Amino acid sequence: KLDPQQFHIMLEVSSGEDYLDIDDNTFQLITENPYSFRVNGKSVISSYVLDRRPPEQLAKLLQPLRDRSENRVLILPQIHFIHLQNGAGQDINIGEIHDLYRLHDGALPASLLRAMQEYLRSYARVCDGLYIGPLQSKLDRSADAAFSAEVLAPLFKSVLAEPEFAGKLFALQTKVGYTSYHGAQSLSRDGTKTLRAGFDLAERFQPDLLIGTEWDELNEDTGFEPLV
Repeated sequence: KLDPQQFHIMLEVSSGEDYLDIDDNTFQLITENPYSFRVNGKSVISSYVLDRRPPEQLAKLLQPLRDRSENRVLILPQIHFIHLQNGAGQDINIGEIHDLYRLHDGALPASLLRAMQEYLRSYARVCDGLYIGPLQSKLDRSADAAFSAEVLAPLFKSVLAEPEFAGKLFALQTKVGYTSYHGAQSLSRDGTKTLRAGFDLAERFQPDLLIGTEWDELNEDTGFEPLV
C-alpha cells in the first residue's frame, strides 16, 4: 500500500552478458511496474563497473534493452576507468589514478586528465549518463573525498556539460563503509564520516541521482540494512 510516488525500485546490472540479458519477468518489473524509478518517464537501470566492457561492445549489448522497452529505459554506467591507458599505452584504472593523485600531493598530469575526459565521452555516447563509483580510501582506510571533489566530479560534470551530452544523467554514490577481505579496497566507516562525505559531495555537485545502497555481499557493509 505504499505510494508509488514515494517508494521506488531500481534494477542494477553488471557487465556480464548474463546480467545484461535480462529475463522478461524482471524486465517487466522495471519497465511496467508503477514503482519503477523513472526519470522523464523512463526507467533507470543502474550498474556495477559497467566499463569492464569497452563502449563498442557495450553499445551492442544495450541496444536490445532499448528495443525491448521501446526506448523507455535509461542505462547508467558506473565508471572505474577499467580500459583507460596512460601515455605509455599501459592500462590504468581508478585505483592507480588515485595512487598517482596521492603520490603527487593532489596533482595529476594534464595528459591523463584529457585521456580521462575522452574515456568518459566514449561511454556517455553509448549510455544515458555517467555514474561515479565508490569513494576511494586513503592508506588509513578513511574516505578520500578530496579526490572525488578535486578530480572525479569536476571531470564527469565537465563532460556532461558539453552540448553533445545535454540531458544525460549524472550519478554519485554514498555508502556507510566497505569491508571485505576479498576486495582490493577497504573503506572505514570512520564513525559516520564516510556516509557524510558522500552527502557533502552530492550537496556540492548536485547529481541527478545519489545512489546510497548496493548488495551486501559477504557483509561488505555498503548500505543500510536490510538490503535486497
